[in-house]
Amino acid sequence: MQEMNLKMNRRELLAVPMQSMGDMDVQSGVARRAGLLWCTRHRASGIGGPIARTAVVVVHPSSNFMGHYALDALAECGVDAIGMSTRYIGNEAMLLLEHCVVDIGSVIRHLRNEGYQRVVLIGNSGGGGLVALYQNQAEKPTITAPPAGGAGSDQGRSAASRRAHHAHGPPGAQHRAHREAGSRHLG
Repeated sequence: MQEMNLKMNRRELLAVPMQSMGDMDVQSGVARRAGLLWCTRHRASGIGGPIARTAVVVVHPSSNFMGHYALDALAECGVDAIGMSTRYIGNEAMLLLEHCVVDIGSVIRHLRNEGYQRVVLIGNSGGGGLVALYQNQAEKPTITAPPAGGAGSDQGRSAASRRAHHAHGPPGAQHRAHREAGSRHLG
């Protein structure tokens, strides 16, 4: 019972402001209207304690990872574990990965503003490709248009690349930070 209370005292809800994709974002449903991305944070030190130096974000493009099975175990390892949902939670049929990239950038920016020194992304299942795309665009933005083209495409997609880039700083900055911290880049 005491272990269950400790786990419950670690969990808190995060409401992260969502970046709009303007005219391009017409299919992401209720999340878009709320303007928030919902996440849970499992704090290593418990609610009210100091934040850890490192936040680990677990994400999937359309699944609700707010109760992901690895969050408690990660927090027990001394990091703050964040279960993230994108604007497409439960709406895979309308999902645009480029918008999910922007959502990850919003969460990373939010966590950095809270004072985290390091943010680690873990993509589970469909999230694996998503975090790889995010990291690619953060280091070297190249997406300039949606796959099918269309009105407003240059503005919407280049904005996605710019937002991913903005969350991590200039090209290569995050890669240098990983090297300096002794992290291994898997790619």
